[in-house]
Amino acid sequence: MGGRTNTVNINGFGFDLGAEFIGESQAHIIGLAEESGNPLKDAFHDGTKIIEMNNQVYTYTSDIPSNLSIWGLIQLQLSIWKINAMAKKVPTLDPRSCQLGFHWDSITTQTWIDDNITN
Repeated sequence: MGGRTNTVNINGFGFDLGAEFIGESQAHIIGLAEESGNPLKDAFHDGTKIIEMNNQVYTYTSDIPSNLSIWGLIQLQLSIWKINAMAKKVPTLDPRSCQLGFHWDSITTQTWIDDNITN
């Protein structure tokens, strides 16, 4: 699961709500979506993608941004490995029992990037 689908304005502040992506193995969430009449749609990943890096906007059609330096590609792969290692520590049947789960849930993506990726 990741991303957000609904931003609401409360007292002039934007709050992001709702899951954007769910996986095939998340039967309970899929069931809730179907039960509530929310249609599921495939996530498209073909075509042109847009990314903002270092205050510049780039487009690319490959699976990874084509404007990355060799160091950027290495950092990307290291990050993927780190995230996959984190995911393996989360019990799929009882994610709340993950010892680091509360900490991971309390940090932002930017905080994780700042703590794990070298510029």
